[in-house]
Amino acid sequence: MKKADIYKSMISAASYGNCDEVICFLDRGYDINIKDTSGRTMLTEAAASKRTETVRTLLKEGADVNIRDTFGMTAAHYAAAYGHFEILEILLAAGADFNAQADNGYTPLISASAKNENLPAVKKLISTGADINVKADRNVSALFAAARRGAAGNVKALIAAGADINEPGPDGMTPLSAAIWQGETNTAELLIKAGADISPKVSLTPMMAAAWNDDVVIMQKMIGLGADPNEQVKGEHALLIQAIEHGGKKTVMLLINMKADVNVRDNTKSEWTPLIQALLSGRNEYIPWLLKAGADPNIKDSTGLSPSMIAADLGCITALKQLYRAGADLLETNCEGHTVLDILEGAHPEKYKKFTGFLTKDARKKTLKCEDSTCSRGCTPDFNI
Repeated sequence: MKKADIYKSMISAASYGNCDEVICFLDRGYDINIKDTSGRTMLTEAAASKRTETVRTLLKEGADVNIRDTFGMTAAHYAAAYGHFEILEILLAAGADFNAQADNGYTPLISASAKNENLPAVKKLISTGADINVKADRNVSALFAAARRGAAGNVKALIAAGADINEPGPDGMTPLSAAIWQGETNTAELLIKAGADISPKVSLTPMMAAAWNDDVVIMQKMIGLGADPNEQVKGEHALLIQAIEHGGKKTVMLLINMKADVNVRDNTKSEWTPLIQALLSGRNEYIPWLLKAGADPNIKDSTGLSPSMIAADLGCITALKQLYRAGADLLETNCEGHTVLDILEGAHPEKYKKFTGFLTKDARKKTLKCEDSTCSRGCTPDFNI
């Protein structure tokens, strides 16, 4: 039998918990710490597969408790990640490095923190002295991993042990941002109650996460605690604009009701307003809400386009009518000298005919109304005839 096949059989024996076969291989002189072609070791496989007696046997026979597989993970990583508490205790008692970092920077504690059922392992590692604030790749901490997966029990344990509740993780998110982003409302409420910053200076704030996830419950709670409905991060869209683009009706309506600026320009080069974002995102149902709240239909973006120009280019006749009735200037020109009607005629000839027909009818109505008003004021009966 080839050595590669023998090594594979050794790993398989450990993985399936066949202690007698493992001992047989060792009695024949094979290295207890051997790795197969995939980089697996007998100890890491036994720990990952919850083979408690095999782990004991391997350690008794001299296996390296801190041996790493091809991913740089130790047996303690696997025991912690899969919640094999008894095996983790055995490994720690045998001298396992509880702060060992795998190739991706994960420690046993970070590995355990992502699952709520791993709470015993998390508590054990904390009590053993594991570093609770160490970071893996992309700045993932144990608390961030727990918050992102909604592991509320682990979050409580880590906070109680002194974990940094506001330390930013991947993509500029704090643990609170991550919990909200993933829709883990209970965990988010727990973090808020524990004092998490609701307005941190990060690229993806909790309010932004709530807007994207249409989490009106958490957003309302944070606004009640002082979060700004007009929050705007440098280089990002304003909160209301983000809610229009990515969120849902609940958060958009909440922000409007909480007096978010309906004429705000975003902090990007485009300088879009909420009206422009609604049109470009195909969220035309928000246009009446914004106009009713006082949105100016004539504010242009950085390229000189007004909401009505964009509506004309997109052929959104209903939106164009709403903007017109709210006072949109149809004679205003873009940088090429084209009016709203020019744009509509060039892009959508058939819709142009319909819209000009609407304008004609609207003008007649206004004329008749004006005439009726004039007549009613001037037609006093002459009783001297």
